[in-house]
Amino acid sequence: MPVLVVLAGALAGWWLHRQVPPRTWSQPFLVAGCTALAAGVVTGGLVALAGGAAGPGRLAVVGAAGVTVGSVVAGLTLVGALLVTVPMDPVVRAAVRQRLGRKREPGVADLDRADDGVVNRSGGS
Repeated sequence: MPVLVVLAGALAGWWLHRQVPPRTWSQPFLVAGCTALAAGVVTGGLVALAGGAAGPGRLAVVGAAGVTVGSVVAGLTLVGALLVTVPMDPVVRAAVRQRLGRKREPGVADLDRADDGVVNRSGGS
């Protein structure tokens, strides 16, 4: 089942990558982090609401710990989202190539010289 959470994070990361235009090299990391935080908070809240008392004695506390489940879901979602968003982002690839001294991808604007830092996905700069 943890693999399904990673796949869900990858799917969410892919969808968000397509919706949010790339601006800086750190944006995919922020998008993945926000996705993981949202998934963790929602899951942890639902688990906390699902728990409670089912009777006296041993049944006084039933259910999982919302904080623990939410943290695990957030971590797994973060892994899945990062596996998709970071390698797919043209700004990240251009920054890595620039750091390594390689030639840039065609169609990716030079962010140091761009006045607004927006990358045009249509192939121009």
